[in-house]
Formats: sequence, C-alpha cells, structure tokens
Amino acid sequence: MSNAESLTEEHITVDYLEGADAIALFLGWSVRKVRYARETGALPIRVKNGVGIYAFKSEIIAALKTPDTLIPKSSTETR
Repeated sequence: MSNAESLTEEHITVDYLEGADAIALFLGWSVRKVRYARETGALPIRVKNGVGIYAFKSEIIAALKTPDTLIPKSSTETR
C-alpha cells in the first residue's frame, strides 16, 4: 500500500460519519432534522442499501458554506 492510499484511507476514517445519530451529534441537530435534510437534499447525506445513512464531514461543511446560504446584501430580512 502506498503512502497516498494510506492517507486517503485515514482521511476517510476521520471524515466519515455513519448513521443519523453521528451526523446529528456532529451538527448539533436532532436526528429528525438530519433525516429531513437528507430527504429534501439540503445536505449531502448519503444512503446505500446495506450501509444506511452516512455522510462526510468535509462535504457537509462545504455545503453549509455555499453562497446561497447567505442573505443577499440587498435583503431587508432580519434575523
């Protein structure tokens, strides 16, 4: 096994979240909110037969940082 393969496997292990509970804990959300985000496609939460729900921290963080999550400067909406 090369160093590049080793680093990739290590990165996946650190980056990988298995199950709605793990994803919810990482985000500080309820499990229901995680499932809803997956159902609506709001976050890159994956599902695979035999594996179940899983996600990668780096993909979730990237999705939360996209410009479409910001309020436009011309918006008068308040938080």
